[in-house]
Amino acid sequence: MIQAALAPVFVQVALTFALLGWMGAWRVWLLQTRQVKYSAIALGQPGYSEGATKVARSFQNQLETPILFYAVVALAGVVGTMSRGFVLAEWAFVAFRLLHAGVHVTTNFVPLRFLLFSVACAALIVLWVMLALAVLG
Repeated sequence: MIQAALAPVFVQVALTFALLGWMGAWRVWLLQTRQVKYSAIALGQPGYSEGATKVARSFQNQLETPILFYAVVALAGVVGTMSRGFVLAEWAFVAFRLLHAGVHVTTNFVPLRFLLFSVACAALIVLWVMLALAVLG
């Protein structure tokens, strides 16, 4: 069961690293093409393009609620409470995070982004409730 439970974790980590690489490459390109100056970065006001900003915010977003995802999976692994339902909820979380990131870096249509974010958060809450019930119940 641990392998099945870690597969969505690896997908979430891959998403985070992909966005990090994309963000870094875009920023380097902006510096090399002199669309952004080093001095502006040093002062915290780089003025990145809209596209570069969307990718950067999407990357930063992968360091917010996914932290709770990593924690719940790690704790469930330690206490041995993983189940098929748990793994399905993990995949739901990751699938909606992938969709959320896709919308974030393309159209950035906030109502859809919020819906996808909310569904991912619901899956995350389910994971925590499942863990709590298994440990405390």
